[in-house]
This record gives sequence, structure tokens and C-alpha cells, in this order.
Amino acid sequence: MPSSLIHGRSGSCPNACRTACSVAKFWHSCLMFLPPSFAQTLRLECIRIDDYSNSHRWVSVPGKIVGTWCGSEATEVIDLVAGLQPSEMTRCFLPGYGIRAHGADHLLFEIAFCFQCHNALLLVPGPKGQRDLVGFNAESQCAQELLNRFRTF
Repeated sequence: MPSSLIHGRSGSCPNACRTACSVAKFWHSCLMFLPPSFAQTLRLECIRIDDYSNSHRWVSVPGKIVGTWCGSEATEVIDLVAGLQPSEMTRCFLPGYGIRAHGADHLLFEIAFCFQCHNALLLVPGPKGQRDLVGFNAESQCAQELLNRFRTF
């Protein structure tokens, strides 16, 4: 996904759906993992999840911050998440890594990724918080690159 998407300009969809992506029309299947606030992301924290018990009760992704991406690196990671392709969901949900996206002055959203069962849990804080479990293709190029980025920390 071109980083121009994050800055509000149209780009072509990386998932071959041939639909023009833009912030104004972001919520089609290409961006199923990202809430509208993704465009405000300035910093991402990489979370190593050690205890995935009670994930059905999480209001925040638990774990240790093992690294941070800012600026163009954060944009590249957001682009990888935006490029994840939908897939069948299975049941284990034993996520090893997650991200916390921060804007200028607050937490925007968090996502926990399980590369075994191909599920991602999106958590958006706030009074109208959002909690979505979605399937992604963990074997795709974007997913493998995302996993490699997590492992660099």
C-alpha cells in the first residue's frame, strides 16, 4: 500500500481488488484491520505478548514494549498492516506480537497478531470502543514482512 494513503491521497489497492483506496473511503476489505484513526499515527510500539490468556477480556494488548517505530518506519509498518489480505479464521489465538498506535497526544488503537491461527484482534479505546477479531493470510508477503519486522526487536 502506498504511504500516500496515510496522508490522504488516493492510491491503488495492493490486494488486487482494483478499488481506489483513500482515507475518505478507507473501510473496504483492504483496510479491514485499521480504524479511521490510522491516518493520525505518528508512533507505533511493538509489543511482545507473553501471556495471551483471557484474550477475550482484553481492553489493551498486554506485554512488553520491545521497540518503537516512528516517522517513515511507522508508515511502512502501517502500510504492511493495511496490505494484509483477509483469510479464514481458526481458533487458537495465541498472539505473539502486537502494535500500539499513538497519535500526537493519545493512544489510537492496538492490534494483536496470531500468525498461527491467522487472526488479528483490533482494539480501539474510547466510549465507543471497538473490538474486532478478523482473519488474515499469515503466509502473504505483507504478513511475513510484518512478522520479520516484529522479530528484529
